[in-house]
Amino acid sequence: MIVVVDASVLVAELLRRRGRELFAHPDLQCLVAEEQWEEARHELQKRVAAIVGQGRLSSEQGETLLDAVHEFVQGDVIEVVPRTFYGTWNIRRADEFPGTLTTGRQLPLPLLLMLRS
Repeated sequence: MIVVVDASVLVAELLRRRGRELFAHPDLQCLVAEEQWEEARHELQKRVAAIVGQGRLSSEQGETLLDAVHEFVQGDVIEVVPRTFYGTWNIRRADEFPGTLTTGRQLPLPLLLMLRS
């Protein structure tokens, strides 16, 4: 399955070990537009700085977390692609696919997009 994620999803999930494990699932191909990745990188730094400022992580732990996230994305798990790439796909919102998401609540747009060729 191909899934396109936006910056808010990347920030929220890449900071969590479980989120990184989900992105690494072998049946999932995650794509992110390079503009979204740049925004996510900026927001990740801000979020980690806030967590460090709250005393939930030390400065060293915050740097280690950011390094782990960047290494994760530089691997083969999440593909950062040029925005022009999406012009060749039929993009549909995930909640347009009955039975795929059963959260019982409205999804923020764009939270998650699913692609079909």
